[in-house]
Order: sequence, then C-alpha cells, then structure tokens
Amino acid sequence: MITDSKIRLAEPVLDSLSGVHAWFSLKAANLQQPEGHIPGINVGFHTDAPEQEIHANRERLYKELGLNSCNVAWATQVHSTRVMQVNHGGRFEETDALVSDVPGVTLAIQVADCAAVLLADPISRIVGAAHAGWRGAVEGVVPSVLAKMVERGAKPEHISAWVSPCIGSSRFEVGPEVADRFPVSLKRPGAGDRWYVDLKGLVRRQLLNEGLFETNLDIHPGCTVRDANSWYSWRRERTLSGRMMALIGLNPTTDSSKQAADNR
Repeated sequence: MITDSKIRLAEPVLDSLSGVHAWFSLKAANLQQPEGHIPGINVGFHTDAPEQEIHANRERLYKELGLNSCNVAWATQVHSTRVMQVNHGGRFEETDALVSDVPGVTLAIQVADCAAVLLADPISRIVGAAHAGWRGAVEGVVPSVLAKMVERGAKPEHISAWVSPCIGSSRFEVGPEVADRFPVSLKRPGAGDRWYVDLKGLVRRQLLNEGLFETNLDIHPGCTVRDANSWYSWRRERTLSGRMMALIGLNPTTDSSKQAADNR
C-alpha cells in the first residue's frame, strides 16, 4: 500500500496535440511502501520486485491518470524490432513496439536507462510507442514502428515524437563491440578501448531520416543515470532499479468528430 497520495506519479507529454493523451511516470522515490522491495512507483515486471507489487503500482498510476487497466496494452520487451498492431489492452509478448488507431486504447512501454519513444499523428489518428535500448535502436526499432504507422495511414510530416529521459552520452560507456554499431559522429573515445555513445542522438537521427520535422521532435534532456531523484537507472541502482512507464493513446471521439477525421 502506498501511503502518501500527494506525490505526483507522472508528467504529461505531447500535451499540445489534440485528441491524444500521453504521460511518462516518475520514480517518486519518496513514496512509503510497507514491505516494498524497490522504492517508488516501480512498474516493471523485469525487476526483482514481486508481481503483486508491480500490479499495485500500476493500478495506482492508472488511477491517477484516469485509465482503466483493461485498456492498457503493454509490450513484454525483448530488445527486438518487432512491432505489433493492437486493438485492445493486455500483454503483448515478444515485441518492443506497439501501434494503434483505436480510441481508448493506451500503449505502454517500460524503461530505465533505455529510451521510450512515443509517436502520434493526430490528423490520421494513429499512435505508436517503442522501447529503444541500444540493441533495438541500432537494429531499427524506431524506423520499424514508423513504417507500421505509415502503413496504417499516418504521414511522417504529421507525426510528433517524444523521446524519454534515458542514459546520457556522458554516462553511456561501452566496449568496442557496441561502439562499432554507432555512427562515428555519435560516439567519442574513452579510456583504453572504451567509448561513449549517444543513444538519444541516434534516435533523433532516425526520426529525422524517416521524414519527421525537427519542430515536431521533443527530446527530453534528462539523463537517468545522473538524476537519482527523478528516474530509475539500471546502471546506477542495479537490482534496486525499478522501471518508469511511457503511455500514449487516442482520446475517444464522438461519431461526428471521427467522421470528420476520416474525411481528411
């Protein structure tokens, strides 16, 4: 049970878009949870916390956001480029990206140091969400989810994107086998054979290469490793790291407004 109801659990994102709801959950480390395994509002099943704790945290988050858990679609996430079109809530296996054009369905991605990418075409009324760790990013999960959205009728010039806080380039130290997967301009040498790579820079480049406008990109400047108060980080906390959640969906429409959107 979470005992302090005054702590904010999420912040709105992409809130200038009409007909779209989107949020990113906060660590909320000051929450007091009797017998809790990981401090804060940990919503990740890929953590050391028991499932009942995760379910309770998710329900607490959904309640604050006015969401019905039955309408939340979430990916299990395996660092792949697989994209699934979803029409209802629930658990979707072996995928790292979701797309929907169904009003009332909310897509959810869980992250710590990886980036969550939320996408919306408010004119064609299509949304997408992707889990972009370095593996998925270099393999092309972001172009893959955009391709699925375009296949469903979205237009790149109408798509807005939000990229979550993730591990920053000053903290993302990797070996040569990872650095070799990044463009030269998005890495710099560290000590010995180590390198620092820019995950946000890679995602930004891919979004632009797929035809999104620079003015439609909102890339959060936060570094999950650096900011222990706001974000979970596997690199910093290891087994005590929880997960944040990025959520996006289409607001339900009246029949008349849906008809107007269909006629565009």
